[in-house]
Amino acid sequence: PAALAAPRADGDAARAQGTNPDGESYGTGEAAQADAELPDLVSAIGTDGELGYVRSDDLVGSVVDAAATPAPRTIPLLSQTGDPIGSFQIG
Repeated sequence: PAALAAPRADGDAARAQGTNPDGESYGTGEAAQADAELPDLVSAIGTDGELGYVRSDDLVGSVVDAAATPAPRTIPLLSQTGDPIGSFQIG
């Protein structure tokens, strides 16, 4: 199974899947059986409750980091186009 699944919000926007203009895939990652199957941008809910995406590379790397570092870690929350819109906390 995927190493870490980001929380998702209810509603159609949270389940949107596709490819942005930069060729990055986005979606929930719910069907991923392995980290390599996650979309480039995985839907997530930011620290302020906003709906956005986090890079799957940031999530996968965070599993090891979270095990080694007990303190919470923050990664960027992004729009569908990959622009920063907030933050997402891990741990």
